[in-house]
Amino acid sequence: MRASHVLCVVDDLAAGVKAYEDAGFTVEWGDRVDAARNALIWFEEGPFLELIVSGTGPPRPIWWLLSLVARNGMIRRFQGWERSEAGWCDLALECDGDVKPVVESVGTAVGKIAGPFSSKRTPPSGRQITTQTAFPHDPRLPLMMGAYRPDPRPAQISHLNGATGIASISIDVPAACRSGWAALLDQDDPWIELVTSSGESGVREVSLHGLGSDLDPAAVCGAVITAA
Repeated sequence: MRASHVLCVVDDLAAGVKAYEDAGFTVEWGDRVDAARNALIWFEEGPFLELIVSGTGPPRPIWWLLSLVARNGMIRRFQGWERSEAGWCDLALECDGDVKPVVESVGTAVGKIAGPFSSKRTPPSGRQITTQTAFPHDPRLPLMMGAYRPDPRPAQISHLNGATGIASISIDVPAACRSGWAALLDQDDPWIELVTSSGESGVREVSLHGLGSDLDPAAVCGAVITAA
């Protein structure tokens, strides 16, 4: 699997979209504006950025009921996003087709995995997008995604700040879960840089091609974005 996208949690989605637009990014709402829980920052190639609002996941009553009976990978992930301060909160890997064969093949190196679950959304373009998501029970491991159908990436995209794509994604990874990452991640993935950490795991920073200078984290909802 290879890098799909980096997730940034924001307290308010409309405010987050405006902040990234003010920083020179072109932002696409993930669904109808009145119903959206996420927004996307595309590049013509490679991984993209996703803004998610704190509390993304099932409606809270359903989430609460699920948490009583199954603290599985999905519930743990949603709880982690809920507790996250604004900024980078997760990373997703993707495969070319369905994610189920990958879930079945990784074995004990990754441990238990919740899913895959199918989901769909309808962005402002009107085309319904479907995909599959699987959640390792260990939240220090990345999300697992199937291919988006149809591919929602715009054929052409430009950003006023000059950004053209992700150069690197630096991730703190505790030594205890390096084997899980190795089992999931393509060894020739050109974007992900794993940094062995003795403390917390998570995305440290994202470096972008074409960006004129590092961005102030306060201007982009706590995310650390640097110029490559």
